[in-house]
Amino acid sequence: MDNNFSIPALIPQRPPFLFIERIEELMPQNDWAVTSALWPENSLARGEDGEIKEPFIIEALAQTAALLVGAKNEAGGEPPIGYLAAAGDFHFLAPLPKNERLFFKVKTVRELGAFLVVAATCEALGSALAGGELTFYLDKNNDNS
Repeated sequence: MDNNFSIPALIPQRPPFLFIERIEELMPQNDWAVTSALWPENSLARGEDGEIKEPFIIEALAQTAALLVGAKNEAGGEPPIGYLAAAGDFHFLAPLPKNERLFFKVKTVRELGAFLVVAATCEALGSALAGGELTFYLDKNNDNS
């Protein structure tokens, strides 16, 4: 991990809506980021049955992509606000483990104007659990009015 980066400095999410805990690798120059999380039983990411809910995997991947955008933009001022626009060809490949650390990996595939496309995977114990492409709209004007 590059110790010059911190999650709170790069993305606006805060607990209980922050679903990544650790930066494992963050290489903005290579368009690559890996984060991880071990969600406790009382996490919003878990249902009443203790199972991890699939939408939170996509949100953790989106937060990892936002971290990458923030790191790439760190020297250039305020990062753009991002919105998940599509989850193309995204599949859940295996059951989500209850008590294992999950790893969220994103790699920039292409940038098309205000759109960013990343290859995204969720892994645990060295196996892919989910993956596909995520597309984000980046509001580079940061106009929140």
